[in-house]
Order: sequence, then structure tokens, then C-alpha cells
Amino acid sequence: HVVDVDAHLDPAGRGIGDSRAMVAREEDVRFEDFIADVVTAAKDLSQRADVSEVILAGHSEGAILALAASANAQPRGLILLC
Repeated sequence: HVVDVDAHLDPAGRGIGDSRAMVAREEDVRFEDFIADVVTAAKDLSQRADVSEVILAGHSEGAILALAASANAQPRGLILLC
């Protein structure tokens, strides 16, 4: 499975819509929060019986997030588009 950092963990969307309860104020969100979100998603996926490997993919800021998260998420691979 590929974790598309840009589509599923969009930093611009955190705290908006259904994720509004995640943060009290948008300006309180830090880059480390987004990295933690990627790590959590990758680890959760890797625990599923129907997932044999996890690959992180990201474009631009998503590529930076995927790369930063890879040390803790330990994905099978990275797809980085700049």
C-alpha cells in the first residue's frame, strides 16, 4: 500500500472540515504534527493483515513530510516528487 502524503494527510486541510476538532487554532499546528500524522498512518497500515508493505509518496511539501517520517515509519520505500 502507498500512503499518499499529499492526498490523505494534506497539511492545508488539518483543522478544517471533519478534522476541525484536531486543533484549537490552526496557527498552533507545527510541521512535527504533520510528520507524526504520517508516521501514525504508516504504522497503522503496517499492522493490517491485508497490507504486506508500506510505501510513502509525496510531492513538494508532501515529499519533505514523507522523507522526514521515514526514519520512524520505516516504509518499504519512498516516492518523492519535487
